[in-house]
Amino acid sequence: MLVIARWYRTEVLDYRFMVWNLFLAWIPFVVAYIAYRLHRVQPRRSLLIAGCALIWLLFLPNAPYLLTDLIHLRYRADALMWYDLMLLLWFAWTGFMLGFGSIYLMQQIVADSFGRIIGWLFAISSISMTSFGVYLGRFLRWNSWDVLRNPVALLADVYHLFRHPIANVHTHIYWSLLAVLLIFVYVIFTTLPSLRQEQQPR
Repeated sequence: MLVIARWYRTEVLDYRFMVWNLFLAWIPFVVAYIAYRLHRVQPRRSLLIAGCALIWLLFLPNAPYLLTDLIHLRYRADALMWYDLMLLLWFAWTGFMLGFGSIYLMQQIVADSFGRIIGWLFAISSISMTSFGVYLGRFLRWNSWDVLRNPVALLADVYHLFRHPIANVHTHIYWSLLAVLLIFVYVIFTTLPSLRQEQQPR
């Protein structure tokens, strides 16, 4: 609706790509919800849940990727720039919530199966891999479906980045800092509800 309202006001359909990016951000949440429901109703279907987990991890970078779309914000000497900023931030916030919600659901599956500590290790590892995936998408322009469409070239780029860490130090600084940011926000996302419950009178 924000994109449509901007189109109505300016007669220019900018930021329509954000709708597609938001659609991609919904995929990991929907897949994680399906896996969570399968775990609750039929926990013995481990292969099906594992398949959902692979699809989830493949599309998970699309959720925090929306934050990097702030790069499309253009300076304007009028109020439209602030509208564009709110539009992009709203998309990014929705992507954050979808991503964190899906990680939380998958973490619960792992925690139920292997324990709370393994669940947290799974969440942190997933966030770290997701941050690296965001880098691949933003700077090297790889997409989630390229894992199937062009896996050799994708793996070659990943291999090059880790084979020459000094030459690609800025790459590793970028995705590491993004991982730290996402981990901190995720910890807040998961701990605030429990703190609120502890403060409620019994």
